[in-house]
Amino acid sequence: MEFVTSFQAHESYVLGLRFADEGRCLYSSGMDNVVRVWTTDGWQLQRTFDGHTKSVNCFALTPDEAMLVTGSSDTTVRLWDTTTGETVRVLQDRKRVVSALSLSADGAWIAAGSYKGRVSVWSMSGEVVAAFPASKQNLSAAAISPADRGVLATSGQGPTVHVWEVPSGRAAATLEAETAAVMRLGYTPDGAGLVALTYEGLLHAWDAGAWRHTDQALPSVPQARAFAFDVAGARVALLAPGLVQIYAFPGWELLDEQPVAAKVLNAVAFSPSGNLLAVGAADRMVRLWKLA
Repeated sequence: MEFVTSFQAHESYVLGLRFADEGRCLYSSGMDNVVRVWTTDGWQLQRTFDGHTKSVNCFALTPDEAMLVTGSSDTTVRLWDTTTGETVRVLQDRKRVVSALSLSADGAWIAAGSYKGRVSVWSMSGEVVAAFPASKQNLSAAAISPADRGVLATSGQGPTVHVWEVPSGRAAATLEAETAAVMRLGYTPDGAGLVALTYEGLLHAWDAGAWRHTDQALPSVPQARAFAFDVAGARVALLAPGLVQIYAFPGWELLDEQPVAAKVLNAVAFSPSGNLLAVGAADRMVRLWKLA
């Protein structure tokens, strides 16, 4: 990893990152209630999506990148036109913090997880597809399978990952991670596996469909808080306090690691080509590395 640059992206914690436009821009969300778009040529501010009244905790882009979908502590999900920056639609299920967001691979469905364990699924036109209690506790992650939009995984406080059939809301599987909380969930890009990161920094993985827990030894990094796959599914970036690590996948061999001059790292994203890694932190900064 070769350090490229850093810049202040927000007025408070950086919570989310995503490359777009074939790597020509980078989206960032923050605790300052906005999403910003930066050019990767010079890292100049291109656009600000301003409309939420509280922290933007999560966001996603439709496959054609024409729409931005955001979830906020103001209890709403917003849909934005990425060309104009205007709000297209505001969705709300309950007056609870929206803490997790996922789009189906075809861009047809939006799934949102919220505090008090509620899951809501809408169509892009705003029609309710499903809404049901996924837990009695706050949710921290929701992930629609990239292979099947009818499969949704959720997690949060407590040791359990739930897998649901959508739109019926029927429980398809219950996965145990032996933890106080499952902080993050992520499917492999091909949808064949599901990976979970626990509060303690342990990784768990299951085969999607059969939902068998892998026997493979996975990394354990105390207080790790986020991970991301590259587009090809060949590498995983893992964020720990003051440290970013790159692992090969599926072997989980440590390829590289670099210290970061910030303790709390919240967001990570690979560029589409896999040659850049962006990391967002509580110090309001985004840092970029060039990868081999």
